[in-house]
Amino acid sequence: MSVLGILAGAAFATSALQSWATFQQGQFQKEMAYAQADVMKQQAQQTKQEAGMQIGAADYAAVHQLAAVKAGTAAAGIEPAEGSPAFIQATSVHQQQINDMYTKYAANVRASDLYTQASLTQAAGEEAAQAADIQAVTGLISGGISSYAGYKGGTLTGPSQTTGGGTSPSFSWSTIP
Repeated sequence: MSVLGILAGAAFATSALQSWATFQQGQFQKEMAYAQADVMKQQAQQTKQEAGMQIGAADYAAVHQLAAVKAGTAAAGIEPAEGSPAFIQATSVHQQQINDMYTKYAANVRASDLYTQASLTQAAGEEAAQAADIQAVTGLISGGISSYAGYKGGTLTGPSQTTGGGTSPSFSWSTIP
């Protein structure tokens, strides 16, 4: 085997290793994107759970506050089920229901945003992996062609574009001796 053949083989092997590294880098980016997406999904679930805990704590505080108002009005000799005390109690209950709905709505919006970010992150990882695959294949092909051209004693000049009378361009590889 000639020195030129050995050098061409080494050049092709180097090209193959670079292509493999590019492929692996794309796979790593994809795996990292999926891991980030999983974290975002966990954060979305945690956001919903925290909202439930906030609603529970607020409801507990509201019940105690209403009980204190009811006890205070009763101690003053006012019937808590009639007039202003009843109105204040109904308004307070209604306001707490609105607060609960807002807390739940805000948590759902935040969770939805996290789920959307997770999906976009996964899509970006898939795209990075596909781009790396394409780059790896083209690098391998280019390295193979360059190695072959070098082995044959020529220099690869790349694609040359020719047009054939208004038709689509055609490409051909040429070597310079």
